[in-house]
Amino acid sequence: MAGKPKLHYFNGRGRMESIRWLLAAAGVEFEEELFETREEFEKLIQEMIDMYVEALKDLSDMIMFFPLSLPREKAMNLEYILQRATTRFFPVYEKALRDHGQDFLVGNRLSWADIQLLEVILMAEECKPSVLTGFPLLQAMLSK
Repeated sequence: MAGKPKLHYFNGRGRMESIRWLLAAAGVEFEEELFETREEFEKLIQEMIDMYVEALKDLSDMIMFFPLSLPREKAMNLEYILQRATTRFFPVYEKALRDHGQDFLVGNRLSWADIQLLEVILMAEECKPSVLTGFPLLQAMLSK
């Protein structure tokens, strides 16, 4: 790894506390960049990592709960998941990669958003191997 992971968060516990504990329990040294002002927070938000991750959670949840579908609803649920993935989610990430002009969603290195995207792509491919047809930048990202 190219240095210690850096956590960006408010100067307080919040949702980041469990991540701090997990990193400490795993013996991973990390740095924290704590922000104190609204302006610092808004600047971080404009990098859009959270927006990408939160949207991916929606698709991820749909896919994770798919195996629990009632037998008579499985085909309909799978069709719905794949339709949402290919018309609502994947086009957004394909466009983000194209507009950003980099191999990553945000910045020029791997971020939480990229990892979440790769995880969801792999989950979707388990449902339908050809789900990335028509999304060359997502295919390229996966192959790297």
